[in-house]
Amino acid sequence: MNAIIGGRNNFLMRSTLHSTTKTRVVVPLVWRSSSSTLLTRVRAAPDEEDTRQEQKVQQDDEPVWVRRERERELMAKEGSKDLPFGVYLLFSAMVAIAAIGSIFEYANKNPIFDVIYPDSPFYAPILGVFAITGVPTAGYLFYKAVSSANAEAERMDKLDGY
Repeated sequence: MNAIIGGRNNFLMRSTLHSTTKTRVVVPLVWRSSSSTLLTRVRAAPDEEDTRQEQKVQQDDEPVWVRRERERELMAKEGSKDLPFGVYLLFSAMVAIAAIGSIFEYANKNPIFDVIYPDSPFYAPILGVFAITGVPTAGYLFYKAVSSANAEAERMDKLDGY
């Protein structure tokens, strides 16, 4: 696209949009007050949108392992908000086993770690706290494990381009 535009200080200028780099090139054509012609090229800085497109094309062209390394560096700088899903799953299983075990201990009237016997006033409250709070806590930790695993799968799909 060419356009003749009136310039400042008696310049007559031609404005052209460069086809490959998508930048505007302004060329002064004639200096009106003298007989000599001034020919210079001025190249404008590329638009922000063009640089964003170039960065996106560059990111699409780089290998998967380079993108993963960049993602790891960003995660290291930001810091992880959640634990890995395996840790949540492990804690969920341990809490669930302890909660169900405390129900069996209470039903069979076995001493707690051979320290607190069934005739102690602390026997029922201790096992009750483990049983009542353990099952919902195990459920919540299992939910966090599944959520964390899904978030990790989404992140990996994004890195792989899906």
